[in-house]
Amino acid sequence: MRGRGEYSAPDFPVNFDQVVPRSYAPAILSYYGARPIRIATWFWNPRQPAVTAPLDDADTPVPPQWSGLRRLLVFGFLLWIGIAATWMTLNHAGTRRLNAEIAGARGQLLFPEDFQVASVPDEENAAYFLRRAFENFHEEALSYDSTSWDELHEYPLTAKALESLRAYIRANQECLHLIHRARQCTRVDWKYAPRLGTSDAHRQMAEYMNIILRLNNLAQLLGEATSVQVASGNDAGAIASLRDALGMARAVHQGPFTMSHIVAISIEGNTASACIELAPGISGASPTPRPVTTAPILRSETQSLIAELLEENDRSLFAARALLCERAATISLLDPTPSSVFLSYNDGSGAKRDPPPPLVRKMLLPYTKLRTAEVFHLLTLSAEAEQDANWPTAKKRMPPPPVRPRMPGLPLTNWLPPPQYTFRSGQYKFQTAAVRRLAAVRLAIWLYQHDHSRLPPDLKSLVPDYLPFVPDDPYAASKQPLGYAAHANFPFIYSVWNNGADDVATGFVPVSKDQYSNRAPDLIFFLDLPAMKAAEKAANKQQK
Repeated sequence: MRGRGEYSAPDFPVNFDQVVPRSYAPAILSYYGARPIRIATWFWNPRQPAVTAPLDDADTPVPPQWSGLRRLLVFGFLLWIGIAATWMTLNHAGTRRLNAEIAGARGQLLFPEDFQVASVPDEENAAYFLRRAFENFHEEALSYDSTSWDELHEYPLTAKALESLRAYIRANQECLHLIHRARQCTRVDWKYAPRLGTSDAHRQMAEYMNIILRLNNLAQLLGEATSVQVASGNDAGAIASLRDALGMARAVHQGPFTMSHIVAISIEGNTASACIELAPGISGASPTPRPVTTAPILRSETQSLIAELLEENDRSLFAARALLCERAATISLLDPTPSSVFLSYNDGSGAKRDPPPPLVRKMLLPYTKLRTAEVFHLLTLSAEAEQDANWPTAKKRMPPPPVRPRMPGLPLTNWLPPPQYTFRSGQYKFQTAAVRRLAAVRLAIWLYQHDHSRLPPDLKSLVPDYLPFVPDDPYAASKQPLGYAAHANFPFIYSVWNNGADDVATGFVPVSKDQYSNRAPDLIFFLDLPAMKAAEKAANKQQK
C-alpha cells in the first residue's frame, strides 16, 4: 500500500527518449516481441504516471508526451504495411492468372514476335499500292454545290449527280488505278508489328490507323464509280470496281488489331449492299436507255465476283489472327521500360500520352496484370468464336465485354485496349456474312434472269450453273438456307437476322423501308427496290 507522495511504477520508463534513443526502436520491438500488443497500446495511448504530489506542487504542468505524433507514426506504419500486403497479394494473383491464360494459349500466336512476317517487295505488296492510293486520293474533288449527299448516293442517279460524280472520278483516276493494282497482288505486309510499348511503335500505330480508317473513303469512291459505270452501261467496269473493293477489304483483313477487321468487314458490307442495289440497273431496269456489255465478259466477271463473295475461310482466319495480334499487344504493355508510351484507346484517336513515372507504373503493375489477363481471356474467346458457323453459336462463346473501371481525374485506367471491340466485331462479322451471301444470291438470280427472262422458282434452281451451293443463313441456329420469297408482289431475299426466327414464313410482309433496316425483324433485300418504291409512291397518290 502506497503512502502519500509515492509514484506508481509504469510499465515503461517515463522519459523514454532519454533512457532509450529512438534509433533503438527496432531493438526494443525485437526485445519486447512477446508483448507487441502492450507496446502498440503504449505508443497509441501512453499512460501518464499516477502521481500523488504535495499540495504545493499541484499546479506544476505535466510535460507533453507527443501522443498525436506517435499516433500518426503508428497509423502511417500500419497503412504502409497494409498497402504493401495488398500490392503483393494482387501482384501474385495477377501473375498467376496471366500465367494461366498464357499457358492455356500455348501453341497459338502469342507474343508480338510471333507476328513478324518476311518483308514483301513493294511491287508484290497490296498494302504498298493501297498506301499510294491513299496518298493520291482527292476527296475535295467531290462538290456538293448543286447536289446533296443523298442525291449522290441514291440509285438511280439524277443528271446533276451523275455529272458531279464523273468529275470526281476523273480527278481520282490514279487512285482507282492503284486500288486495281493492289487487287492483283497476292501478298500483304503493312510494315507494322503489334507492339504498344515504345514511341516508335506509337508513331507507326498512328500512321497505320490513319490509313486504315481513311480506306473507307476509298471504298466509297469505288462505290460511286460503280454507280456511274452502271448508269453509263459499263457493266463489266462496274463488276470490276466491286471486285477491287473486295480485294481492298481482303488486304485490310490481314492487318493487325481488331480495328483492321472492323474496317474490312465494313468495306465488304458496303460492297455487298452495292451489288444488291445496283443489280436492277445491271439487269436492264435503269430508267434511261443505255448500252449493255456483252454477256461473255460480264458472265465471267460476275461469276468471279460471286465466288469472292462466298469465300469465307480466309476471312475467318484473318479475323482470328487480328484478335490474337491484339492479344499480343496487350502483353507488350507489361514491358517495364520506363520510356514506354501508352495509347489512349477510350476515344479511338491514338493520342500520345506522357509516360507515367516509374513509381506509378510499379504501383499499378498488379492492376495492369489483372486487366491484361481479363482482356487476354476475352480476346481468346473471341478468336475461337470467329471460327463458328453461325451467330447464335458464336454469341454463346463470346461473352459481353466487361465494364472498364474508371477513376475520375486519373486516366491510368485507359492504358489497356478496350475489349468492347471484340464483341462488336463479332456482330459485324456475321451481319456482313449475311449481306455478302445475299449479294451472291442476288447476282446469281440476275444471271438466271438474263438467261431465262424470268426469276428462278427457288434457290436450288441456281445450283450448280449460277451458284456453287445455296448459302446457309448465318443467323439461323440450325443449318438453314437463306430465304427467298419468289411469289411476293415484289420478290425479295432475306435472312432471319437477330431474333433467329423466320418472320416472313409466319406472315411478315415487308415494305420498301424495311430493306436493310434495324426496325424489320428479318434482313430484307428486294430484287427490284426502285420498282417497289415507284409502286408505293403511286399507291399513296391514289389514296390521297
